[in-house]
Amino acid sequence: MIRNLLMAAAGVGGALEVEYIGSSQGTTGGSLRGTLTLPKPADAREGDTLVASFYLGSALSAIVGPAGWESHSVVSAQTQEWSYTVGASELPEYIWTFTGTTVRCGGTISCFRNAEIGPVGALSSATTPTVAASVTIPAGVTSAELLAFYARSSNTVTVTTPPPGMTLIQSYNASQPSFYLYRESLTAPGPTGNRSATFNSTMTGQLVSVVPKGTEKTPKLSARAVVESSTATFSINTPEHQPGNLMLVELTYSGSVAWPVQPGWTEIMRYDAGSPPCLVLARIATDNEPASYSFTSGGVTGTWKVMFGIFPKAQIGAVGTLVNSSSTGTTLPSLDITKDSALLLAFGSHANGGKVMSCAGMDKIFAADGGSAYIGNPSSALFGQKVNTGATGTRLVVSTGPGTMTSGLLSLYPV
Repeated sequence: MIRNLLMAAAGVGGALEVEYIGSSQGTTGGSLRGTLTLPKPADAREGDTLVASFYLGSALSAIVGPAGWESHSVVSAQTQEWSYTVGASELPEYIWTFTGTTVRCGGTISCFRNAEIGPVGALSSATTPTVAASVTIPAGVTSAELLAFYARSSNTVTVTTPPPGMTLIQSYNASQPSFYLYRESLTAPGPTGNRSATFNSTMTGQLVSVVPKGTEKTPKLSARAVVESSTATFSINTPEHQPGNLMLVELTYSGSVAWPVQPGWTEIMRYDAGSPPCLVLARIATDNEPASYSFTSGGVTGTWKVMFGIFPKAQIGAVGTLVNSSSTGTTLPSLDITKDSALLLAFGSHANGGKVMSCAGMDKIFAADGGSAYIGNPSSALFGQKVNTGATGTRLVVSTGPGTMTSGLLSLYPV
């Protein structure tokens, strides 16, 4: 059944040189509003890729984006990253709607030609200096753009030390929220390294890459949601998706549980012989997905963490097993990959809250651990890395403190 988790392939063209066209900004002027309007950059034309980076004064449970826009963020994250391909006929502005609430918010739209969005980094916690986590530019790419978006709910935030090598293209601090957007042109593939900036207050930070159109075939995480719960049955909002998208869920519990069957989902990996028990599930999005999904522990109450990710143009590839360890590092056995441009995923969960997870050589693409806003029991994170045909080699998932961990490798193949 796992091999049937497929979606229709989409054709792509040849790689081109990425060109930065311009950017725009919009805010609610410090007022509470139920929508955010961002103007289209002046020189955007059909086929261009737009990247929207905006900040919400408080976390929301639901965001409705403009038609055709794709989310690359956790639904409840205050920092949001979205992308869109400009059509033949466009309105002069784009509107995001916040269901059932009002917030102070603001952000930017950046325009790129011959481009598509590439890897998006994990959102950092609010610190000073603010360290936006590295992303990896795909192999063979010699023209890319890197955006660094820093933001905070307060106004009058000023920059003390900008991220080295980057150019400021948008900023705002006249009212809540304050935000700064930097850009850098890249000419080589591989890890970008972190981008650190210092402000007169703590800020969150996130990196977004833009790569040549048609060169990024590796599946990528397009949208995500996370929830913490202490009930036997818990629900999570379904992230932004399209029919045919691969949907992945990881359930983690801080105690002990024997996982029951979760109706409507295919089980990919399971561990419930110790703590923390983990369950990885998948399904293909249909035309009529519910607004939220409920999962059950079979009557056991405790502290839960659920990570829900959307992967367009992807299918399940080689699957490993979940490994439990009582050390601060868990070594995961190698997988045999049979298709180039695969995405290798490493799931890492710690029974305790507040633990920061890492995996050498892999980008943290989904953070629900001690380095994020979701610091409750248990700690969870998802790591990603592009790999080609052959053995992946082992991977080591590490946490910042002692306790028990459950981790596993899974690959996604492009379709």
